[in-house]
Amino acid sequence: MIKKCSKCRKTRDIKQFSKNATNSDGYDHYCKICNRKRKHEYFRTSKGKAAMKRASHKRKK
Repeated sequence: MIKKCSKCRKTRDIKQFSKNATNSDGYDHYCKICNRKRKHEYFRTSKGKAAMKRASHKRKK
């Protein structure tokens, strides 16, 4: 099965997409490559760093 990534607009095999039960087809809108880049960029921002700090604080309890 083939799907088109919403970010890079490339057509890729369905194995290149993470599963996501909330979407109608059961797979994420972004391919794994674009999703990895997007998450990496987010966690370099101050908002992303604060989210990481909150998450690590919750795990310590």
